[in-house]
Amino acid sequence: MKKWQTILLICIVAVIIIAGAKPLLVSIFGEWPGFPSNYPAEDYDPRLTVQASSAVPVIQAAELYYAKHHQYPMEGKDLLPFLTSDLPTEGQLYGWAYVNETEGFQLYQSLGWDPRLIYVHTTSSSHWVFDPGDGSPAKKIQLKP
Repeated sequence: MKKWQTILLICIVAVIIIAGAKPLLVSIFGEWPGFPSNYPAEDYDPRLTVQASSAVPVIQAAELYYAKHHQYPMEGKDLLPFLTSDLPTEGQLYGWAYVNETEGFQLYQSLGWDPRLIYVHTTSSSHWVFDPGDGSPAKKIQLKP
């Protein structure tokens, strides 16, 4: 058997094994880890509220940075000295990615293969968004972390 045929056979077997693993994991653990793209996100969703609560120290750090510099930082690493929580950061923002925007910032966290939870903050407002990541529209939701 030629080398490329062996590689192709290995890839096909791997896909079959991975495809069969999801039903097995669901039968063992009760649900697929993370949030599926068809997760029914709604206002005050308890699971999304738990996820959003991990962003609170980062949001507070951004506000402290703004109070000192009168602008939001260009990069998330600039928030590290302003984190007031005792939780270790290890160079991370508690699993949140920071993006500077023209009049504010966004934080986002992956919730599985596709979906993301996004915090959008401008100088005049802030809100949460659930993005299923599957091409369907993102949904603005109310959370109180």
